[in-house]
Amino acid sequence: MKRTTTALRLAVAACTVAGAVLATAPLATAENATKDAAMSPGYTIEARVYKDWGVAHPTKWVTSAWTYHGAAFQSMTRIRNTATLASSVGTFTWSCSVGVSTGGPEGNCTGTPNVSTYSTSQYWENGNTYEADLNGYMYPSWNTTWEQVCSIASASSSSLGIHGQSQACVG
Repeated sequence: MKRTTTALRLAVAACTVAGAVLATAPLATAENATKDAAMSPGYTIEARVYKDWGVAHPTKWVTSAWTYHGAAFQSMTRIRNTATLASSVGTFTWSCSVGVSTGGPEGNCTGTPNVSTYSTSQYWENGNTYEADLNGYMYPSWNTTWEQVCSIASASSSSLGIHGQSQACVG
């Protein structure tokens, strides 16, 4: 009986120490999401978003839009990826760059934060391809308690007569 009690006490002590270590370990901070939407039978548009709120800011973010016919990439007349960024309080600054560019019709990787909602958005649009990507960093205020990043993917093909939109968010 004494051995069982001693073993039980040691097990409880080990669990308590392990719990304390886990409670002080940094939480996983990377988040990602993907959302598909049908454009037409067999054609799909996909929004992807990734956010990594590190222990030390800034927050790295990546958003992208992709179009498919079945499992193969499908070029569209126009494909746009809009990234929306938001934080809980204060203002934030951010930087942005585009991914793959194939001479699309227009692009805007700059914007003005909305001070009343602590948010901003920017987009990149490509033509005659299957993807549009944005990435950058958020530099939020020191007292920010949450950050949200969304990817809004939209595309259309004049030759196929289809269009679609999808949205994915993290945070």
